[in-house]
Amino acid sequence: MGRDEREGVVDEYGEVFNYPGLYVADGSVMLGPVGPYPSLTIAALANRFADRLLSEARSAAGSAPVIKRRTKSDMPEANRRLP
Repeated sequence: MGRDEREGVVDEYGEVFNYPGLYVADGSVMLGPVGPYPSLTIAALANRFADRLLSEARSAAGSAPVIKRRTKSDMPEANRRLP
């Protein structure tokens, strides 16, 4: 991750430099080790990248698409054992 292609492969939102629309959203974009348990950091980065992708999609569509949150009743019976 860097400010331009000389500093990194992707920008701060995971988009690959010189390849519009190509994103990398995993731990490989981090500059170095972030500690013994990087899972939350990787998840936060992926969430940031996803927010950017959704924002761009909404702008391109001209309006915000409706995103329906799933509930237990939407899930197959085998998965409804959630608390």
